Parts: sequence; C-alpha cells; structure tokens
Amino acid sequence: MEVDTQHYDDIIIGGGKAGKTLAPALVAAGRKTALVERSLNMIGGECINLACIPTKTMVASANVANIVRNSSAYGVKADAPTVDLAEAIRRKRMVVQGMREMNLHNLETALGHELIIGTARFVAPKTIEVTTAEDTTRLLI
Repeated sequence: MEVDTQHYDDIIIGGGKAGKTLAPALVAAGRKTALVERSLNMIGGECINLACIPTKTMVASANVANIVRNSSAYGVKADAPTVDLAEAIRRKRMVVQGMREMNLHNLETALGHELIIGTARFVAPKTIEVTTAEDTTRLLI
C-alpha cells in the first residue's frame, strides 16, 4: 500500500486554543500549514467543548436562579424559581455547539483542505502520519 505524502512548512496537531489561533496566523503569513484534529467534536479544544465554557454556562444558569430566589432583598417580588435542568443543559449544549461551529468555520476559511480530521502520529523525524476515515497520509515538514 502506497501512502500519499504531502509537504508543509508547518503542521499543527490539535485544534484547541493554540492550534486554532496559530494555524490561521501562519497561513496569513504565507506559510503552507496543516492542522490535524482527531474529531470535529473537539474543534476549539477542551475549554470550549468539555471544561471552561460548559461549566461557565451552567454556573450562569445557577446564578440567575440565585438572583431570582433572593430578589425580594432588592425589593423585587418574584415567585420561587423552578430550575429546569434539562433546559439548562440544552442551553449549555447550544452555546458549546455555536462556539465549535464558529471555530470550525474560521479554520475552514483559513485552511481549506489543510484542516484534516484524523489521528496524527510521529513516524520519523519531521514526518507525521495521519489516518482519516478515508485513508492514511504522510505529512512532511
């Protein structure tokens, strides 16, 4: 089996905060750059998809419930809030999805086909092998 080989000035593994910021900057500077991310569901990295943003979104919902619960201290009469956890989780998912889609759009605009969804591994100095759903490619620096 012959493996396709492509040459790049820069290869970035991971579409998290650093990768999604660095790749478009390198392309804008005229460098041939590839960014490899394992999953479309992780564009933007851990912060957007699993940690910071989901947590902050849920905390924001809890803060709103707390403000309503204590509104009488501010002279505002409001019924006791009922928290719809399923709706708070749906909102969190929508926020995460929106951020992921924005990051994906920005990367696709900057990189085009050089955004590669697959698993990268080093196979030799300056050589990365990427396995996608369709094939395996060698990327050389």
